[in-house]
Amino acid sequence: MEISEQPQCQRPQLTFSHFAGLSLLSLCLSSSINTEPKHTSEECGNNQERETQERDMDDRTPGFRFYPTEEELVSFYLHNKLEGTRQDLDRAIPVVDIYKYNPWDLPRELCQGDPEQWFFFFPRQEREVHGGRPNRLTTIGYWKATGSPGYVYSNNRIIGVKRTMVFYTGRAPGGRKTEWKMNEYKAIAGEDSSSTSAAPKVYIKYMWD
Repeated sequence: MEISEQPQCQRPQLTFSHFAGLSLLSLCLSSSINTEPKHTSEECGNNQERETQERDMDDRTPGFRFYPTEEELVSFYLHNKLEGTRQDLDRAIPVVDIYKYNPWDLPRELCQGDPEQWFFFFPRQEREVHGGRPNRLTTIGYWKATGSPGYVYSNNRIIGVKRTMVFYTGRAPGGRKTEWKMNEYKAIAGEDSSSTSAAPKVYIKYMWD
């Protein structure tokens, strides 16, 4: 998402203390990669009504696809998951320790909706809680951040930060770049998301191949 599209928003001065809790990731085939939301929030309709419909469906329902926008991932799914207000979210987005898997081995069968796009909740690592950098190593590779962070907006306010990562096989600095990519979202909550005093709420990963 281009920051210039929302010039009226102030960029928060982010520190590690803004981010906490869980992450969420989504995978899909490289031939169907689309970094833009598949629909707008207006097209989605009310989030609560949408989730009610999702609870009544499963991945065998003809025509059903789980296509949340970035705003919905941050403001609805992860916030509700961390606050414990919607236990049924695990039916659509399971909790998985992603770094125990190479990306092609992730248990996509647990995911609802589109078989080519998968979402997972992922708990924050203990070392991050104490201010350290996350360990993004898998058994045969590692995830490496690339580019500058972007922002997620809701009602013309910044609610999250997005960073893209690429999977490499081998070990740094001699790893081999692959086609697997991941968007990592860190969500900010609080009355004023542009303030460094904003309370931490969610930490999200969104991944595709």
